[in-house]
Amino acid sequence: MVTIIREPIDKALAKFYFQASRDDYKTGVAGFIETVEHYSKTCQNPKLDRNRQCFNEYTEILGQGRVAVAQEKLATLDVIGTTETFDDFMIALSIRLGWPLDWVTYKRLKTVLDRPKVSDHSEVVLNNFKANMADDITVYAYGVQLAQAQIAAIPNMLALRQQFEMLQAKVDQSCEFKAHSDHFVGKDCYKMTTKGNHGAEPPQQIAGPQAPGGTQQGGAGGSAAVGLGLMQLQNIPRWCVETASTYSVVPGKSWGSLIDTKVRRDWSHRGCDDAFAAASA
Repeated sequence: MVTIIREPIDKALAKFYFQASRDDYKTGVAGFIETVEHYSKTCQNPKLDRNRQCFNEYTEILGQGRVAVAQEKLATLDVIGTTETFDDFMIALSIRLGWPLDWVTYKRLKTVLDRPKVSDHSEVVLNNFKANMADDITVYAYGVQLAQAQIAAIPNMLALRQQFEMLQAKVDQSCEFKAHSDHFVGKDCYKMTTKGNHGAEPPQQIAGPQAPGGTQQGGAGGSAAVGLGLMQLQNIPRWCVETASTYSVVPGKSWGSLIDTKVRRDWSHRGCDDAFAAASA
């Protein structure tokens, strides 16, 4: 089994700026209109729409609400990575599966260009997130230790990093601000929004986009930790697996960030919940 986790505060901020910057809703559901300060204070409210929450998903999904259980589950994984060290995760995954490195190169999608970094926010905002997401921050820190230990055990990691960097340099990372798939909601890139009052806390420094999950990137911020092995996933339709990953869907439990009604209908028509349930049996 494999998983990839993201620093919780950066993930919560990525969700905020992604939803605030979206201009491609098909269902009439608006993005954030509140400030990031308000979001950081209220995002633990269970009455809010899931897209407006910053719940402790690692603790909730992996540990059924218990930090120690979530850490135990992480320790059983074959490969664990972080969004912040995404390239290392892809290298480790290729080695574990026996794949050549050029099979795991990637294009960054659903990025919000020039979004504020975590460090661009006030201590008040960051302290709100630290208090709200304390459990996931603890789980994430443990996951980072596991990921680092796995990477340290890989021979010739420096050479592999250099090789993968050269392969990644050949991938077209340009943004067209267009839908990147007929099956998924979302554009390849979004421009940082200026609507509403999101600019109440202007960033001190803004740079260009970085690697996926880097502090400049957007994305929905989700990372569904579905506890299935690689062989089990092979028995599930690829569309279902990709949709679950893209929108942090927890099959049979939570829609994550999936709000588009057409994709939800496709999910039902393709029998995704049943496929995940059968694979888990």
